[in-house]
Amino acid sequence: MEYGLSKPLSLWPRSEVFSFGVFPMQPHPRLSISNIKKLIIYAKTKNNSGTSNLKYGIWKHVACNKLNFTEDVAWTYFETCLVMSCQKMEHIVNMETVLAEMVNTA
Repeated sequence: MEYGLSKPLSLWPRSEVFSFGVFPMQPHPRLSISNIKKLIIYAKTKNNSGTSNLKYGIWKHVACNKLNFTEDVAWTYFETCLVMSCQKMEHIVNMETVLAEMVNTA
């Protein structure tokens, strides 16, 4: 096809869409809007800073103990949310490094 461009056109889509665009499992029935709101409130009470930033330890506790997710599924949900919500790629890389160190020391 000819598009009237003098140079060839190359597209480089972000790979996260292909890796995390679709969850490899059905969403849990208890993962509803009301339960997510409760999770945010819980995260605020557990965070020392008073913010609603959800740390992996809190999410893992809720996902594994309350929703009966396996640790792998909990990690998939957390990492997917992290990748899809962050604007700066270097922040994602730093977070993944910190989380990998946490997993390796646990």
